[in-house]
Amino acid sequence: MAQASILLMTGLTALNAREIAGLNKDQILAVSGGAGLLAQYAIAAAKRQGIKVIADAKPADAELVRGYGADIVVERGPGFAEAIRRELPNGVDALLDSASLGEESFGAIRDGGIYIPVRGWGDKPAERGIKIKPVSVSGVSNVPNGSNCSATWLQPGDKAARC
Repeated sequence: MAQASILLMTGLTALNAREIAGLNKDQILAVSGGAGLLAQYAIAAAKRQGIKVIADAKPADAELVRGYGADIVVERGPGFAEAIRRELPNGVDALLDSASLGEESFGAIRDGGIYIPVRGWGDKPAERGIKIKPVSVSGVSNVPNGSNCSATWLQPGDKAARC
């Protein structure tokens, strides 16, 4: 039962992060910790909305992360922001930071973009107009925005496409 609740809460957290990002089709989401469960769900949810995704992974996990739907996979490790900018010189519209890279990852985000930390954020201000919008499991009880969506986004069908 506990394992099932982890899957559900992780899926809801991914949906909440997608809502917080507020991205539209063809905008770009970066996901740190690309091989993790939250990243898997977040990538799938973003791709269903037509959002482009770039994620990081160890070389051994790169194909796995591509299989989740990531359009671009960069090597995990030091220099995350630089690796993103090599692929996307203008930066990304939003970053879901499931690997807790923190400020080191800001360089990947375009000016005025969105940083979504998973494990909280203090009162530290961002730079270059980046908006900090934390996501947490405790914030998913009415996700997304009070709709009737559930983990159906993982399955094919019309309802999934609307979530």
